[in-house]
Amino acid sequence: MAERDAEDRVIGTAIQSLREARNMTLQSLAANADFTFDYLSRIENGNAIISSWAVVRIARELGIAGVPLVGSPDKEIFAAAEQLRLHFLQSIQTVTDGDAVSQ
Repeated sequence: MAERDAEDRVIGTAIQSLREARNMTLQSLAANADFTFDYLSRIENGNAIISSWAVVRIARELGIAGVPLVGSPDKEIFAAAEQLRLHFLQSIQTVTDGDAVSQ
């Protein structure tokens, strides 16, 4: 469980960074992803468990490629969402490792 909490914090920080890089407000991302402001704020601050489905919805709004299409069967969407979540974590790790090397 502690590993999942750490992953959720890393993802939350990455979501916030991506949102800010796109000049999106927390309010607009929350509304477009159909989340409450409070829930998205807790995600970004690492105080909420992030479901794979939430990652997909946020990724779509942030314009991240590889998000499954609406209309795919639910099982496929969930499997793709989990793959996206893992890919997102790997991408963040790659960027983090690159930053550590360049410092």
